[in-house]
Order: sequence, then C-alpha cells, then structure tokens
Amino acid sequence: WNICGLRDKEPEIVEFMNQRRIRVMGLADCRRKGKGCKEIHANYVLIWSGVGQGDRARHGVAFILHPDVAKNLTDTVYISERVIRITIREKDRTTNYLQVYAPCNDSYTDQEKDDFFEEVSDNLSLVPDGEEVVVMGDFNGRVGRRRDPWTRHLGPHSDTNTDCNYNGHQILSLCAEHDLVITNTLFQHRPSHTQTWYRWNDLTTSSQIDFILTRTSRRHRVHDARVIPNAGLDTDHRPVVMWIDGNQATPHRRKKAPEELINWHKFRKSTDNQATPHR
Repeated sequence: WNICGLRDKEPEIVEFMNQRRIRVMGLADCRRKGKGCKEIHANYVLIWSGVGQGDRARHGVAFILHPDVAKNLTDTVYISERVIRITIREKDRTTNYLQVYAPCNDSYTDQEKDDFFEEVSDNLSLVPDGEEVVVMGDFNGRVGRRRDPWTRHLGPHSDTNTDCNYNGHQILSLCAEHDLVITNTLFQHRPSHTQTWYRWNDLTTSSQIDFILTRTSRRHRVHDARVIPNAGLDTDHRPVVMWIDGNQATPHRRKKAPEELINWHKFRKSTDNQATPHR
C-alpha cells in the first residue's frame, strides 16, 4: 500500500488491518529515515528501511506485522530505501516477503529503473526453492492486457485501458525469470476493486500499478486478490489484498438477509387443531 508518508498514520493502518484480518501489510513511500524495528499501536510491529539520517526523507518501504506473526519473524534484510525483505516461519511453512517501491516510470532514467529491478531479482534468487515468496508493492508500472508470451504470469483481468510501459515490461520479465504470477490480475472484479491509483481530486483518472506476486506453483492457493476501496487513508493509492491458504484473512462478503425459517412440525400441529371441530 503506497501511503504517501507514514507520519501519524500508524493507528489508522492497524485499525484497517484489524477490520480486514490482515496479518502482514507492506507499505511503500513511507518517507521514514533510517532503518529499524519497533512496537507500535496495539502491539503491532513496524519494520522499515529508508534513506540515511542525513538525507531528505523520501521513498522508504516497510512492513507492519500482526503481533502473532511478529513472533515468528526469523530474518530481516534492510536492502535499500526501495526494497526490504522479511522471513516468517509458521509451522512447517517459511514465507519470504519482499516489499518494493519502484522508481516512477517517467521520472527516472532507464538505467535507474533497471538497477531497481535487478536489485529485486538478485534478492529473489537468494530464496530457496522450497520456500514461499510474496513480492508486493508500488511497481509504478502498467502491464496492459493479457498476451503472449506472458499468459503464465499475467491473468485475464489486468487493466486493459492502458498500454504496457517500461516498468510493466520489467515486471513481466521479473515474473518470467522467477516464475511468478501477478495475483491481482487473476480475478474478475469491478474497476473500483482493480484500479490501485487515482489522481488527486480526479477519480476519472486511474490505473493499476500496485501488484502482489507469488510463485505460479502456488497459484491454486490464492482465493482472491483485489483492491479495497474507501480505505480512509490520506493517499492517492488504494491497498491491494491477497487471500491465500494459511492466511486468516477472508474476503469480505456482503451478508445476506436472514431467511425466515418455518417450524413445520409446529405449523402442522396448529393447522390440525384449527381443522378439528370442538366437541
């Protein structure tokens, strides 16, 4: 979730995680200097990686972990102000989470963007084949419609209103290199549940530039992945959430109105009494 600066938003994010039963939340554009790990609101744990203390606060990536998940944190790698990796060991499953914040497609040189994706790729190569991988973040890239040769990695429900750009090609190449799939292109949803970025004060301009990736071999474990609209945070991005086996979070469904149940035994007894003449 690109939050446009962490500042005093921690309680709001924790409340959102509580409401949606989210155990691991990745954050981009935190604008928090340095790196570290600390307990925050309601015993949740914040882990962040930013620029040096002497630099202007910009970029920055982070995770917020549910207290129960934080107990199972086995490793943290502060890679840069754009990439951070953590490892969670729960029961017999080890999951490596990478939170990323890619350079803007139009504001940086191709070399700077190439260096970023190479950094992400190098860190993915360090993950053992038998462990889970989840890469999430603001990739600042548009992947366009599903097409060859990317059909294994790109689902049928990507943003078809925009063409693939430079960062988008880099995302797809990263997926092909490490056999990953873009989970929030797999499921059909209304635009409000697929578009991740909206221009400030202009909801008619939007795009899908935030993604969650996982191994294609784990695709069958993903139940849903979509945007949560109206999350209530001061940012022009909307959070993307993935529901997967082993994750306590469940997709929020609108509750159906309770159906009226009829006690047929009592009903028959009542009608029998009404049908029996008094003597």
